[in-house]
Amino acid sequence: MSHVTSKRKKTLSSNMEDYLETIHILAARGKPARVKDVSDMMGVRKPSVHNAVKILAEKGLVNHERYGRISLTSKGAEVSGKIKNRHDMLIRFLVEVLGVGQDAASADACRIEHVISAETSRKLGEFLESSGAAAEGKDHLRRDKAGSVPGKIKTGRITRGKTKKRGKSGNK
Repeated sequence: MSHVTSKRKKTLSSNMEDYLETIHILAARGKPARVKDVSDMMGVRKPSVHNAVKILAEKGLVNHERYGRISLTSKGAEVSGKIKNRHDMLIRFLVEVLGVGQDAASADACRIEHVISAETSRKLGEFLESSGAAAEGKDHLRRDKAGSVPGKIKTGRITRGKTKKRGKSGNK
């Protein structure tokens, strides 16, 4: 039995990808990212953000002014852009093709984006480009010049994959 391996090397943990994506989103909003902003957006403590930013800086992905803003390096912008595109593509597929609700699609995309292979990601992108069919009927979606579906993808708050614990089955 042969195994297909991903051509996308995993150089960042899922958590580091989430921090980098969050910094990317904040930067795209036109305001400097700060530790507090990342902390608030991700729902994590500031010391966790400090540790993550230190690791990302050591990898040459961000610059961080002490007690100041966090900015992406050109390498960081490239990597975070790929992560964000993968995330948005997954949300689009889940919402438009499978008919998953926006909140569930966003949460699922956050988990899937870290484990999807380069081949699957590429094929999914090709499928979305060629199909354009929405889950609500078989309508073709209107796209803007950049190929985006206006108003369809909303970037929500990135949260860690924590779920509420439930009691033993049978307990209500």
